[in-house]
Amino acid sequence: MLTIVGRVWAACHVHAALAESLNIPGPSELTVGLRGTGGAILGGFAKGWLEPQQSIRGVTICHEQNVLVRREVMGHGGDSAREIAFSVGRQIENAFGSTGQRFRIWHDNTLGDFDKKRYSSR
Repeated sequence: MLTIVGRVWAACHVHAALAESLNIPGPSELTVGLRGTGGAILGGFAKGWLEPQQSIRGVTICHEQNVLVRREVMGHGGDSAREIAFSVGRQIENAFGSTGQRFRIWHDNTLGDFDKKRYSSR
């Protein structure tokens, strides 16, 4: 999960920089496709979440054979890369039957920010 959200975030930053320097008009489209997800178990979570091999509790299985997420990206400023990455992460997690946003740190029953430390160590 962290890998997908982190790579989408990075790709959005790169695209924004290119669009600005090359004066590419918007909107743009972001597409993330995951093949063969039927029966797959989601993992690779942020700090504070149990991985599937650690506990049967909270394991989510994808019932869709493939997952396709598409976003039309209107602007590139501010926190748009973060917002897009989080939106894509939430939709992928929804396809696996969860709404936990497990790409975000979980501590003291509070949902934190993206786990950059675990993502960068991968």
